[in-house]
Amino acid sequence: MKCRKLLGIILLLVSPVCLLAQELPELSLENSYILSESQKQQLLQLLQNLSDKIKSLQATLEQSKQDLIDAQAQLQVSKDQYNSLMGKYRTLEQSWNQLSQTLDKLQQDSQTLAQSYQDLVVQYQDLVNQFMVLQDQFLQLQQEYSRLLASYQEQTASLSKLQASFTDYQAQVRRAQSRSIVFEIATILLGIGWGLDALGVF
Repeated sequence: MKCRKLLGIILLLVSPVCLLAQELPELSLENSYILSESQKQQLLQLLQNLSDKIKSLQATLEQSKQDLIDAQAQLQVSKDQYNSLMGKYRTLEQSWNQLSQTLDKLQQDSQTLAQSYQDLVVQYQDLVNQFMVLQDQFLQLQQEYSRLLASYQEQTASLSKLQASFTDYQAQVRRAQSRSIVFEIATILLGIGWGLDALGVF
Protein backbone atom coordinates (compact mmCIF):
# COMPACT_ATOMS: atom_id res chain seq x y z
CA MET A 1 0.00 0.00 0.00
CA LYS A 2 2.84 2.41 0.92
CA CYS A 3 4.73 1.48 -2.30
CA ARG A 4 1.70 2.39 -4.37
CA LYS A 5 1.46 5.77 -2.66
CA LEU A 6 5.18 6.39 -3.20
CA LEU A 7 4.89 5.45 -6.91
CA GLY A 8 1.97 7.85 -7.29
CA ILE A 9 4.00 10.67 -5.72
CA ILE A 10 6.96 10.01 -8.04
CA LEU A 11 4.63 10.12 -11.06
CA LEU A 12 3.30 13.46 -9.87
CA LEU A 13 6.84 14.76 -9.63
CA VAL A 14 7.87 13.51 -13.06
CA SER A 15 4.72 14.79 -14.82
CA PRO A 16 5.91 18.44 -14.99
CA VAL A 17 9.01 17.29 -16.85
CA CYS A 18 6.83 15.45 -19.35
CA LEU A 19 4.63 18.49 -19.78
CA LEU A 20 7.68 20.66 -20.38
CA ALA A 21 8.89 18.28 -23.01
CA GLN A 22 5.54 18.51 -24.75
CA GLU A 23 5.64 22.35 -24.67
CA LEU A 24 9.05 22.57 -26.33
CA PRO A 25 8.84 23.21 -30.08
CA GLU A 26 9.47 20.29 -32.25
CA LEU A 27 13.08 20.22 -33.39
CA SER A 28 14.64 18.47 -36.19
CA LEU A 29 16.47 15.30 -35.44
CA GLU A 30 19.85 17.01 -35.71
CA ASN A 31 18.78 19.86 -33.35
CA SER A 32 16.95 17.62 -30.84
CA TYR A 33 19.80 17.82 -28.29
CA ILE A 34 20.32 21.58 -28.61
CA LEU A 35 18.53 23.56 -25.82
CA SER A 36 18.31 27.26 -25.43
CA GLU A 37 19.54 28.93 -22.28
CA SER A 38 16.01 29.58 -21.13
CA GLN A 39 15.08 25.94 -21.61
CA LYS A 40 18.16 24.88 -19.68
CA GLN A 41 17.22 27.16 -16.80
CA GLN A 42 13.69 25.81 -16.77
CA LEU A 43 14.97 22.25 -16.87
CA LEU A 44 17.48 22.92 -14.07
CA GLN A 45 14.76 24.57 -12.02
CA LEU A 46 12.50 21.55 -12.55
CA LEU A 47 15.30 19.19 -11.61
CA GLN A 48 16.05 21.23 -8.49
CA ASN A 49 12.40 21.24 -7.53
CA LEU A 50 12.25 17.50 -8.19
CA SER A 51 15.36 16.95 -6.07
CA ASP A 52 13.90 19.05 -3.24
CA LYS A 53 10.64 17.16 -3.43
CA ILE A 54 12.48 13.80 -3.44
CA LYS A 55 14.48 14.87 -0.37
CA SER A 56 11.29 16.00 1.31
CA LEU A 57 9.65 12.71 0.38
CA GLN A 58 12.67 10.82 1.69
CA ALA A 59 12.49 12.74 4.95
CA THR A 60 8.76 12.09 5.08
CA LEU A 61 9.41 8.43 4.30
CA GLU A 62 12.02 8.21 7.04
CA GLN A 63 9.66 9.90 9.44
CA SER A 64 6.93 7.51 8.36
CA LYS A 65 9.30 4.59 8.96
CA GLN A 66 10.14 5.96 12.40
CA ASP A 67 6.46 6.54 13.10
CA LEU A 68 5.79 2.98 11.99
CA ILE A 69 8.55 1.69 14.26
CA ASP A 70 7.21 3.81 17.12
CA ALA A 71 3.69 2.58 16.39
CA GLN A 72 4.92 -1.02 16.32
CA ALA A 73 6.77 -0.47 19.58
CA GLN A 74 3.70 1.19 21.06
CA LEU A 75 1.63 -1.69 19.76
CA GLN A 76 4.01 -4.15 21.41
CA VAL A 77 3.83 -2.15 24.63
CA SER A 78 0.06 -2.09 24.37
CA LYS A 79 0.08 -5.81 23.65
CA ASP A 80 2.33 -6.42 26.65
CA GLN A 81 0.08 -4.24 28.79
CA TYR A 82 -2.93 -6.11 27.47
CA ASN A 83 -1.31 -9.46 28.27
CA SER A 84 -0.36 -8.15 31.73
CA LEU A 85 -3.89 -6.90 32.32
CA MET A 86 -5.30 -10.22 31.09
CA GLY A 87 -2.96 -12.05 33.49
CA LYS A 88 -4.11 -9.80 36.34
CA TYR A 89 -7.71 -10.30 35.28
CA ARG A 90 -7.30 -14.09 35.29
CA THR A 91 -5.61 -13.89 38.69
CA LEU A 92 -8.42 -11.71 40.03
CA GLU A 93 -11.00 -14.03 38.47
CA GLN A 94 -9.34 -17.04 40.11
CA SER A 95 -9.16 -15.20 43.43
CA TRP A 96 -12.81 -14.22 43.09
CA ASN A 97 -13.79 -17.82 42.37
CA GLN A 98 -11.84 -19.01 45.40
CA LEU A 99 -13.41 -16.26 47.50
CA SER A 100 -16.86 -17.19 46.24
CA GLN A 101 -16.23 -20.84 47.12
CA THR A 102 -14.99 -19.78 50.56
CA LEU A 103 -18.06 -17.59 51.08
CA ASP A 104 -20.35 -20.43 49.99
CA LYS A 105 -18.61 -22.79 52.41
CA LEU A 106 -18.84 -20.21 55.20
CA GLN A 107 -22.53 -19.77 54.45
CA GLN A 108 -23.05 -23.53 54.59
CA ASP A 109 -21.04 -23.71 57.83
CA SER A 110 -23.11 -20.84 59.22
CA GLN A 111 -26.33 -22.66 58.37
CA THR A 112 -24.92 -25.85 59.92
CA LEU A 113 -23.91 -23.96 63.06
CA ALA A 114 -27.32 -22.30 63.25
CA GLN A 115 -29.00 -25.71 62.99
CA SER A 116 -26.61 -27.12 65.59
CA TYR A 117 -27.38 -24.17 67.88
CA GLN A 118 -31.11 -24.81 67.51
CA ASP A 119 -30.54 -28.49 68.29
CA LEU A 120 -28.49 -27.53 71.37
CA VAL A 121 -31.23 -25.16 72.51
CA VAL A 122 -33.80 -27.96 72.20
CA GLN A 123 -31.49 -30.39 74.03
CA TYR A 124 -30.86 -27.79 76.76
CA GLN A 125 -34.59 -27.24 77.20
CA ASP A 126 -35.10 -31.02 77.42
CA LEU A 127 -32.38 -31.23 80.07
CA VAL A 128 -33.98 -28.37 82.01
CA ASN A 129 -37.34 -30.15 81.89
CA GLN A 130 -35.72 -33.42 82.97
CA PHE A 131 -33.95 -31.60 85.81
CA MET A 132 -37.23 -30.08 87.00
CA VAL A 133 -38.88 -33.52 86.93
CA LEU A 134 -35.95 -35.08 88.79
CA GLN A 135 -35.99 -32.23 91.30
CA ASP A 136 -39.69 -32.84 91.96
CA GLN A 137 -39.01 -36.57 92.31
CA PHE A 138 -36.13 -35.81 94.69
CA LEU A 139 -38.37 -33.63 96.85
CA GLN A 140 -41.01 -36.36 96.90
CA LEU A 141 -38.36 -38.95 97.80
CA GLN A 142 -37.00 -36.65 100.50
CA GLN A 143 -40.47 -36.26 101.97
CA GLU A 144 -41.02 -40.01 101.75
CA TYR A 145 -37.65 -40.60 103.42
CA SER A 146 -38.55 -38.20 106.23
CA ARG A 147 -41.87 -39.98 106.71
CA LEU A 148 -40.19 -43.40 106.69
CA LEU A 149 -37.52 -42.14 109.11
CA ALA A 150 -40.18 -40.89 111.51
CA SER A 151 -42.03 -44.19 111.19
CA TYR A 152 -38.78 -46.09 111.77
CA GLN A 153 -38.04 -44.01 114.86
CA GLU A 154 -41.55 -44.70 116.16
CA GLN A 155 -41.18 -48.40 115.45
CA THR A 156 -37.76 -48.39 117.11
CA ALA A 157 -39.24 -46.79 120.21
CA SER A 158 -42.09 -49.31 120.19
CA LEU A 159 -39.57 -52.13 119.76
CA SER A 160 -37.57 -50.83 122.69
CA LYS A 161 -40.72 -50.78 124.80
CA LEU A 162 -41.56 -54.29 123.62
CA GLN A 163 -38.06 -55.50 124.40
CA ALA A 164 -38.31 -53.99 127.90
CA SER A 165 -41.71 -55.56 128.39
CA PHE A 166 -40.40 -58.88 127.07
CA THR A 167 -37.40 -58.71 129.41
CA ASP A 168 -39.70 -57.99 132.34
CA TYR A 169 -41.97 -60.80 131.24
CA GLN A 170 -38.99 -63.16 131.02
CA ALA A 171 -38.01 -62.21 134.59
CA GLN A 172 -41.52 -62.82 135.78
CA VAL A 173 -41.60 -66.16 133.99
CA ARG A 174 -38.28 -67.14 135.52
CA ARG A 175 -39.52 -66.20 138.99
CA ALA A 176 -42.73 -68.09 138.40
CA GLN A 177 -40.79 -71.10 137.11
CA SER A 178 -38.53 -70.97 140.14
CA ARG A 179 -41.52 -70.95 142.50
CA SER A 180 -43.17 -73.74 140.57
CA ILE A 181 -40.04 -75.89 140.78
CA VAL A 182 -39.67 -75.27 144.54
CA PHE A 183 -43.32 -76.11 145.05
CA GLU A 184 -43.01 -79.33 143.09
CA ILE A 185 -39.89 -80.36 145.02
CA ALA A 186 -41.62 -79.61 148.29
CA THR A 187 -44.62 -81.64 147.22
CA ILE A 188 -42.39 -84.58 146.30
CA LEU A 189 -40.51 -84.41 149.57
CA LEU A 190 -43.72 -84.20 151.52
CA GLY A 191 -44.92 -87.14 149.58
CA ILE A 192 -42.01 -89.23 150.70
CA GLY A 193 -42.47 -88.27 154.31
CA TRP A 194 -40.37 -85.30 154.83
CA GLY A 195 -41.81 -82.85 157.33
CA LEU A 196 -42.18 -79.20 157.03
CA ASP A 197 -39.36 -78.73 159.57
CA ALA A 198 -37.02 -80.73 157.42
CA LEU A 199 -37.89 -78.65 154.43
CA GLY A 200 -37.07 -75.48 156.39
CA VAL A 201 -40.57 -74.11 155.96
CA PHE A 202 -41.63 -71.74 158.76
